Amino acid sequence: MDPQKMLDAMMEQARVTRAQYHLTLGQLKETLERTPKKALVEFSDGVYPGNLDSYRGYYTDLAFDDSAEAITAGDLLKVVKQALKTTFTGYKGGDYPASHDTVLWRSEYGSASRVCIVNTHYDNFENRLTLITKVTD
Repeated sequence: MDPQKMLDAMMEQARVTRAQYHLTLGQLKETLERTPKKALVEFSDGVYPGNLDSYRGYYTDLAFDDSAEAITAGDLLKVVKQALKTTFTGYKGGDYPASHDTVLWRSEYGSASRVCIVNTHYDNFENRLTLITKVTD
């Protein structure tokens, strides 16, 4: 077997495995579509998600960096929908189209933080959607 094809197959299997415990772009889109548009979105520690780009750890995956600017579910939904139409460039090159199965992380551009987004929680009382994160091993 061609070594590149074998490596690509291994990387795809690893991505499929990550998608079993990470939130995916498609899952986030579905959640945001059900969330009130004016709800604030934040990470577990209260920091807001910012830009979305290729994750340094796995170029096929995407990562939100941190932002000091608040973002609403409606505005984040626009970001997610645009991402689904975008091909991202990996940190060291290569083109990676986003899809509904693209795995999500929380990480600054160029960093492999190991902080994955695993779930969401909507608080109706506070009108807030929390992106729940976990540090991977």
